[in-house]
Amino acid sequence: CKKFNIPMCGGQQEEDGQDKKDAKKKEKQFSETEKKILTQLQEYQRKLKDKELELDRRESQLKRFQEDIQSQIAQLEKLQKEIEKDIKRKESQDQEQLNKAVALYAKMEPAKAADSIAKLNPKIAVLILTALKDKQASTILASMNPDQAARLIEEITRKK
Repeated sequence: CKKFNIPMCGGQQEEDGQDKKDAKKKEKQFSETEKKILTQLQEYQRKLKDKELELDRRESQLKRFQEDIQSQIAQLEKLQKEIEKDIKRKESQDQEQLNKAVALYAKMEPAKAADSIAKLNPKIAVLILTALKDKQASTILASMNPDQAARLIEEITRKK
């Protein structure tokens, strides 16, 4: 019984104070088939214990991975907020610069403003012209080369 880790054999439990000879007599004798089955059960129990240990190890590893992922998500969310804040700040700065440029062009003579705007990137020129009052923009466009004015007007209409 001890060999197979069975605390009770044949319905009797061995007592601590029992004589060795009595224990030997009371010890159940197993047939070869029973011994084979008990050995297989022991092996099965050992494999189950190994699998349990492996599952515990994997569970622990998964928990660590989950914690790492949660930490990375938190870092990414923080980074995303910083990027969004930087984008808003950049857009605000760009808008400020555009407003300054619009104010400058609004104070210029239409012919000089037309020459200057004609040399700008068309996208920037469209932004400036659309930010100007309609009367100021039309005066500047009228002072431009007709081909350049037509291209800018085409871009303005596409933008809307």
